[in-house]
Amino acid sequence: MINIIINGLLDVIIFLCNLILTPINLLIDTVLPDLSLMFDSVPLMFDKASIYLNWVISLSGLSTLAIQFIILYFTFKLTVPLTVHVIKFVVKWYNALKP
Repeated sequence: MINIIINGLLDVIIFLCNLILTPINLLIDTVLPDLSLMFDSVPLMFDKASIYLNWVISLSGLSTLAIQFIILYFTFKLTVPLTVHVIKFVVKWYNALKP
């Protein structure tokens, strides 16, 4: 008897939530673009950015060696903290699992 009442109450709550959230869902579906459309747009953006980036680099007057050092610096700056964080996480995880 209590099980039927709880199931009925949950069904009413679910129906009300669907009733309230349906306009929001329709708004999201109509306003936001499709995810596949976004994934198709990403390579196009990188192609356009690479055209302008090549133009800016050629006009900057920097030598090839200077550009390589700049790329090396930013690669180091972005990857080393991530690597250190992963190593610290693995050590902490290992210490938590060992008996």
